Amino acid sequence: MTSLTHLIWLLVALPAASAAILLVGGRRTDAWGHLLGCATPLASFGVGLALLSDLLSRHGDARTIVQNLFTWIPVGGLQVDFGMQIDQLSICFVLLITGVGSLIHIYSIAYMAEDADRRRFFAYLNLFLAAMLLLVVADNFVGLYAGWEGVGLASYLLIGFWYYKPTAATAAKKAFVMNRVGDAGLALAIFVIFANFGTLSYDGVFGQAAGAYEAILESEPKNAQLLNKVAIAYQELGSLNRSERYYHRAMKADKSFASPINNLGTVEYEKKHYSKAIVLYKKALILKMETSTIYSNLGYAYFANKQYPEAMATFDKALAMDPQLFERKSGYGTIIQQRTTTDPGLFNFFVAKSYASMGDAERAAHFLRLARDDGYKNFLSAETDPAFAKVIKDARVQEVLHVMPSYQSDAKRTELPQQD
Repeated sequence: MTSLTHLIWLLVALPAASAAILLVGGRRTDAWGHLLGCATPLASFGVGLALLSDLLSRHGDARTIVQNLFTWIPVGGLQVDFGMQIDQLSICFVLLITGVGSLIHIYSIAYMAEDADRRRFFAYLNLFLAAMLLLVVADNFVGLYAGWEGVGLASYLLIGFWYYKPTAATAAKKAFVMNRVGDAGLALAIFVIFANFGTLSYDGVFGQAAGAYEAILESEPKNAQLLNKVAIAYQELGSLNRSERYYHRAMKADKSFASPINNLGTVEYEKKHYSKAIVLYKKALILKMETSTIYSNLGYAYFANKQYPEAMATFDKALAMDPQLFERKSGYGTIIQQRTTTDPGLFNFFVAKSYASMGDAERAAHFLRLARDDGYKNFLSAETDPAFAKVIKDARVQEVLHVMPSYQSDAKRTELPQQD
């Protein structure tokens, strides 16, 4: 257990304890209740930052922190622990909830200053924050459901805070009824999950996902869409050989289906078989016409295979279709390729070059900065590269070029010519 694993429970406990103190303490907490109400989300935000620092210090595949507090529901085959999990996705939501939530709490100090029940309002806000955090850090579906119910309760209380106003009371009742519809659907889904997988933990369910698809395949062995989903599930679990077999089956079941061909290209890329990946991406382009995602995949394969002119030309086509492609980092294959790029400095320089040729100075400067920070030692060649001609005089580009990276000593610094 890492040094910060034991902190996860504080994310939820701090605002939950504050809500309990303010509600149980009643009028006795009126004088300082709003201060306590603001302090706890700020403290949770601090815990979130500490956990983020812990995650960033780990290798990419080990960025998961799990804390099991106690056994919650030990009933026959249903064993549910009260556990919490922090990973790369949940920490984003933790910082969003606690960061924005803290600002809302601080704003509410003045907004509710004249209200005699301000302390109660802050108790409801703390309850809402605690429920939201439980929803995103729970490591099982029961914990998620408890957080969802807490959010629904806090929403009802906040919407109907001025319950003596008919409009507020009516709106609160409407919210309560609509939440019950969502409750029923989520509860039914949890029942179905347990009936099929025998567990309600995320790890247990996700680990059996590929097997569930295989069971369905027994009745539809030539369903290309389903075969492709099984292959993706195995690929996400890191079982590349199994995913490759299912991609081949999907390609055989439907020879016009481009998705398994593109995905198989990504498998070959992960195996460092870049020439095979290039062939597959080209075939996917023919079947699926031209898409920015497949062009970017092909560009990554060219780049990894050190076919730099071809990579540049392919990235240019991808960016012409979708200028925000590299900023968004979307697509499972694209994320894999960005994670495994062997020379990020050179790659970012190429992306900057593509944006520069389009005349996009802002993005060109951004990726030039990334290239510089990633250790690319020839980024000053942009001064004389024709591809940068449209943007070279832009102040943002010049600012990047004039800041020398740490690996270049002051003695070797070359003064750049002043621009008109």
